[in-house]
Amino acid sequence: MALEVCTQYEKAKVMTGRSNGATGDEFAQYVLDTVRDPGLEKKWLGYQGKQA
Repeated sequence: MALEVCTQYEKAKVMTGRSNGATGDEFAQYVLDTVRDPGLEKKWLGYQGKQA
């Protein structure tokens, strides 16, 4: 769920391989923060068009 939210829907951090993209560490932290989000399932269901 977290990886899907981070890479398909929110895209708050994106690794591009360029100076304007996120580093691997930044992207990993973004994903881990999303995993720890207590509202992750509700957020993911919202992106799926479903209710929790």
